[in-house]
Formats: sequence, structure tokens, C-alpha cells
Amino acid sequence: MKKLSLLIIMVLFMPVLISSNPVKDEANTPVGKWKFSIPDAPYEYNNGYIEFKKEEEGYTGIMKFGESEYGFTCDGVQFKDEVISFGLFVDGMDVFITLNFPEPDKLSGTVLHPDGEVYISATRVVEEKK
Repeated sequence: MKKLSLLIIMVLFMPVLISSNPVKDEANTPVGKWKFSIPDAPYEYNNGYIEFKKEEEGYTGIMKFGESEYGFTCDGVQFKDEVISFGLFVDGMDVFITLNFPEPDKLSGTVLHPDGEVYISATRVVEEKK
């Protein structure tokens, strides 16, 4: 009887265990530092870093162009269904960025600006442990 009860419990909880995939959830989170490239943007804006953080009230982000220490605050950061979107105010222009995960630790998407739309890609920066 104990074996039958144990078997029933295992069968009932197996779908829950199989459906939860912590590795996928951890890999497909925007939290962390990302090196981005926007090939069709002007030189001073075509690469840099984005850093996303998870706060109590939601996600926040800072976008830095080139090697600059100055960062632009990412406004209205939203992350849902593996899509992250946010706005920026750069050189007097509103810019809207949408990114998704084509594979773990990679982002790709579009930058919508007053003159049109350009492609953006990013790769997660893995900090070396000291």
C-alpha cells in the first residue's frame, strides 16, 4: 500500500517538476550587463552597454554609449513574455527600444527613432570572478 501511495504522489507531482525550468528562467532574464551594437546608428551611438536591474517596483536600466561613463536612464522598462521594452531621451529625441531573446544570453530587436527604425543586438557580459 505504501508503494502505491508513493507512486500516486510521484505521478501527481511529476508535471509540476517537469514544467519548472529554473535554468531557462535564469538565462532569459534581462538583469545584468549587456554589450550592444546598433550597426546603422551614427558612430557615437552604435555601441555601448545596457545594464538592467530588478527593483521592488519593477525593472530599471541605464544605457551608456561607447566608452562613456555617462548613462541615459531607461524610462518605463517593461519585461513580459521574454520581451523587454523601454524608452530613452537622447539628444532631444525620444527613442523606443524593444528587445527579445532569440537564444539565452543574447538579445535582438529594434530601435524606433524619429528618422526610422534600426536593428539592435546585445550579448550578456559575463563578469570574470576574481
